[in-house]
Amino acid sequence: MYKAWILGAKHEIMGFRALGFELAPVESVEEASQTLLRLARQNDVAWVLITETLAESAKAACDEFRALTEVPLVCIPNHEGTRGYAFEEVRKTVERSLGVDLLGKAQKDAGTHGNTNPTE
Repeated sequence: MYKAWILGAKHEIMGFRALGFELAPVESVEEASQTLLRLARQNDVAWVLITETLAESAKAACDEFRALTEVPLVCIPNHEGTRGYAFEEVRKTVERSLGVDLLGKAQKDAGTHGNTNPTE
């Protein structure tokens, strides 16, 4: 049976156990790198979630995971909220997959809420 995994600080990922996720609590970039390499070699991994904070600090390990396997690695915000890194990762994945930037670049001025007409 295929498994879904989540990587992050233990206190941030414990709730995912109730949803059926396999937990991989990691506290350092080195631990994250080792865990991602192990998961990339396993045949029963369906997809992997990683907290935004950890993904941002372990970018090289995430890139290596993606190079080794086709298993989706999805970055999610933690309890502190998003810093935009997770959205940017999803946007790049969609663009690589479809060849088109469907989600668009994040707006620099979040106060416009998509309104491009400065007079409104």
